[in-house]
Amino acid sequence: MHQFGYEVEDEPRYTVRVKGIGGYTTHLNQNLDNQEWFFASNDDIKGNRTKHTRKELEDAGFGWVFSCEGIEVKEVE
Repeated sequence: MHQFGYEVEDEPRYTVRVKGIGGYTTHLNQNLDNQEWFFASNDDIKGNRTKHTRKELEDAGFGWVFSCEGIEVKEVE
């Protein structure tokens, strides 16, 4: 996009983790094949998304995670 004199900003992405929970099932994931959401690790595994935009979370009904004390939402690169 530099060719046209502007840059496209990427939307921030977030990880969503349940506070106080240990083990494998700590982060919100989305299966990209069937679009189902589930808790698993924060590892990037083919076919699953672990980093989500605010819009993706809000569209799926998870907008509340941004104001919940029991949830840790971290912006990632």
